[in-house]
Amino acid sequence: MGTLLSGILVNIMNDIEIFEMIERMEQFGGSFVVALSKAIRCADFYNKQRIIGAFPDYVEKYGPNSKFAVTAK
Repeated sequence: MGTLLSGILVNIMNDIEIFEMIERMEQFGGSFVVALSKAIRCADFYNKQRIIGAFPDYVEKYGPNSKFAVTAK
């Protein structure tokens, strides 16, 4: 379930979940995903959520419920 943020449906994650997702993106992603993780790291809250909302497939792949997160726990 997402949250509507200025007309954009996003999955809001807490700061720890975002930080851990960024770490997994940097560790396991290709060059585009690594660049995207750097953009998320530099973004303010609103822009973080915009980036996360624009790439739900990467959130699924590297986010809190991803296979990378599950194997790390």
